[in-house]
Parts: sequence; structure tokens; C-alpha cells
Amino acid sequence: MCLQVKLVSFIKNCNNEAFALRKKRNMHTISRS
Repeated sequence: MCLQVKLVSFIKNCNNEAFALRKKRNMHTISRS
């Protein structure tokens, strides 16, 4: 059970980082155009 909770929080963390990276990239493309 404890392992599963760790795994879920780890996946959520990865999703948040990927979302932040995408957001940054979107800002760059918007400022360029």
C-alpha cells in the first residue's frame, strides 16, 4: 500500500514537471510569433 502511494505521487510529480515544461515552451513560441 505504501509503495503504491509513493508511485502515484511520483507520477503526479512527473506530470506536473512535464506540464510546466510545456507551458514554458508555449510561452516561448508565443513571444516569438
